Amino acid sequence: MGSIRKISGLAGPFRMPNAHRSVFDVREMKFFENAPLWLDRSVVALITVFVFVIPFHFNTATQEISFYTALGIAVGLVAFRKKPFSLKSPLSLPFALFVAWAFVGLFFALNRSNSIHDFYGHLVKYILLFYLIVTFFGTRERFLLLVRTFIISTAIFAAGLMIYFYLIQGNPLSARLLDVKIPVNILSVVLIFPVVLAANESFRAKRLGVRALLLLSISVIATAVFLTGSRYSAAVLLLSLVALTVNHRKRAVFLTLIIAAAVAFFPVKSRLLTGDLADSVQKDPRLFLSKPFIEMIKDHPATGIGFGMDTYANKRLVKRYNAKLDPDSRLDERWLSSFYYPHNIYVDVAARTGIVGLLIFLYLAFSYFRAGWSVARNSRDDFLRRWSICLMVAFFALLVIGVFESYLGFTISVVLYIQCAMMVILWRLHLREPAAPNGAPG
Repeated sequence: MGSIRKISGLAGPFRMPNAHRSVFDVREMKFFENAPLWLDRSVVALITVFVFVIPFHFNTATQEISFYTALGIAVGLVAFRKKPFSLKSPLSLPFALFVAWAFVGLFFALNRSNSIHDFYGHLVKYILLFYLIVTFFGTRERFLLLVRTFIISTAIFAAGLMIYFYLIQGNPLSARLLDVKIPVNILSVVLIFPVVLAANESFRAKRLGVRALLLLSISVIATAVFLTGSRYSAAVLLLSLVALTVNHRKRAVFLTLIIAAAVAFFPVKSRLLTGDLADSVQKDPRLFLSKPFIEMIKDHPATGIGFGMDTYANKRLVKRYNAKLDPDSRLDERWLSSFYYPHNIYVDVAARTGIVGLLIFLYLAFSYFRAGWSVARNSRDDFLRRWSICLMVAFFALLVIGVFESYLGFTISVVLYIQCAMMVILWRLHLREPAAPNGAPG
């Protein structure tokens, strides 16, 4: 008994009255040790929610809450050195140059308040998202989480849009699939990208159920693309799938043929597959819509008119520049009232940020493809090679769509920044590859 009393009277964790407190202290310590891990995962979850909601562009509240909460947590983790952060990427310099030049343009903007609003909302904010994705989705598992989230959400959106438009509203199948919140051709920006992702993922999927789900998603989203009746979108989609035959020849060709054959069953085919394509392109009013904005560029060649979309909405401004054109080149009044911005992203960038801004934008595109080509050519990892080719195909499709439609002033433009982030993730994973042994191909 005496020995027991002595032991119980010892100082330290063996003291009986403090046993419960010591257990609590251990649990508290473990909680604080694991807090950075849980906060890291919470950022991933919040950004996943943000990406999931992208196709549902009318639900901006969810995006705002998830983005700013994720940003706040991320800043805290980086500030307290609980999460490594690096600006190192092939796209950091072109992004920095573009932001800097667009900022300079704010001092010369025709509508400064709106330009400041759009400068942050459609540029700075999305570049912050770019760094969030690069920093917190830098593993293969999280990269694929991003891919699958975008595929699933877009498939759900496309299915819901078709059900609402054709079944609930009762529109005939021959009617073009329209979204009241976004122009039909800009809709293709958010639809084509996940089809390319799903096609690439289906080629590597080993489980039959997963592959079937991916092919179903492709069918649903591709059907929505064709039902929009946009020749450009349909052509870009088919060409993108064909381009994936670089690594998946038989499967990609087979998939392309299935989609092309399926289109024949839809009455909308009359718009897609009839008529002289060259003639339709030549007569496309969107090509003429750029003319007044080219005149704007001539008057503001260095810094542009500002980043704001509301500047374009100033009908007096557009009419004034339209009046500068030759009578034969002037836009009809009905086009001026219907289309108040250039339906060409390159003209749009030049009008907003000047010729200098356009050159920086092209430098960004060049840097993207250079990074993708570096991974595709030099990586020994099949995963990295195939996904870099996939993302190059998807980005090229985005640039081609930009010839006929500018998405710079719409929330859908976030897709461009997500593609850039995904390419940088692959680039960084490639840098972490182990060096090739002596004598082995690099």
